[in-house]
Order: sequence, then structure tokens, then C-alpha cells
Amino acid sequence: MIRIKYKTKSNILTIRLLFECISVLDVPFDYSHSRELCLSGCKNYNRKYSCPPNSPSFEFLSKERSDLSVLVVKIDTDGQKENYLTLKMLNSVARSIQNNFFNYVKETTNKENTDYFLLGNGSCRSCKKCSLQFGESCKKPSKITYSLEATGINVHKLVEYGFNFNLEWYKIFDESFPKYQCVVGGIINSSHFTFYEIFHKWIENGLLKNERVLKFDPEFQQIG
Repeated sequence: MIRIKYKTKSNILTIRLLFECISVLDVPFDYSHSRELCLSGCKNYNRKYSCPPNSPSFEFLSKERSDLSVLVVKIDTDGQKENYLTLKMLNSVARSIQNNFFNYVKETTNKENTDYFLLGNGSCRSCKKCSLQFGESCKKPSKITYSLEATGINVHKLVEYGFNFNLEWYKIFDESFPKYQCVVGGIINSSHFTFYEIFHKWIENGLLKNERVLKFDPEFQQIG
């Protein structure tokens, strides 16, 4: 785990970055259950190629691959206003960090032809409106992104298994406010040592060169 202080326009946030490689055999998933949940509770069901029932299953994507390298961006809510807008802001920050790491992965593996598949957070945003809604094929198949949930992965159980803590959720009528906001992403691959190394290099050559990062605590560096 690595801890940093991160500056936004009006806040200084405490962010923890957790990275772990988990065998695909230990990843909790149930594509049918995930599809049913999306059908009953998500507006993007069958309206985006990145979402069920059009998204591929984790079982399909993990064939001939051995590991799921998981990145959790965990931001403390301590000292923040306890409302939905705060969580929306923290989610945006966490996503930007996740996307920065994924972009670094793409840049550093282009020449190596590494076999992997990225799974992010939320539905694909490559187009303003998915062409599925017009009965057309995907316009940017090379840029389409899937979430962990869209492939059937139970993210709550995944985090509990890999990092030994529970995700917390915001409920309007609940008196308690989440102690942290998390964004979880993963890389299905067959070379977890490669991605441990890439993660370390991203911390050194990418994240720590970001002017928004004010402090880095090396004593929290317990990766691999």
C-alpha cells in the first residue's frame, strides 16, 4: 500500500493506492447474477456495448490468462462535507488516478505486445452516445472499455478477499457517512510480475511527478 497527499482546487486529500495480483481461479464472479442486477437497476442495460447483456463475461476474458491485477484507489472522507457532492468529487479524483495508471500501462506495453485486458469502473465513455442505441455497430471497438461488474465480477467480495476490507456505500437516509470512497479496476493478464513492475514504475515516473501530489509516504510502500 502507498499513501499520498493529493491537492485539488479546494482540498488536500489522503489517498491510498493498493495493488494486488489475484489468481483468476480466486476471482468471485457470476455473470448471470450481474446481468440480472443490471437489468433491474441500471439505465445502461442493453443500451451500451460495454454493459450486459452485450459485455463479455470474466470467464471468457480470463481464458488462457492466469491473473487479475487489481488497483484500488481509496480516498479518505475525513474532514470533508458529508454529502453526495463530496463523494462525486472524490470519485472523479479516483477515476482520474486510475485512468492515469491505465494510460501508463498502455504506453509502456505497446512495444512489448503484452497480452492483457483492462477492466475499469463504470460504463464506456468513448462516445457521447453508444451506437447500439441506433442499431449500429460499435464505432470505436479498439477503445471500448468494460467495468469489473459488467463482466460479472463481484467487486465487494473481490476487495474483501484481496485487501481485507469492505467497500462502503452512500445511502441518503443512512445516518453514517462512508469513511472512504473507492474506485476499483483490474488487468486480466498472464504475467503478474510484469504488472507489479509497471505499477512501481508508474508510481516513480508518473504519479510522483504529478504536481498535485504533495507528499509520498514510503513507509507505506508494501507492494508485492
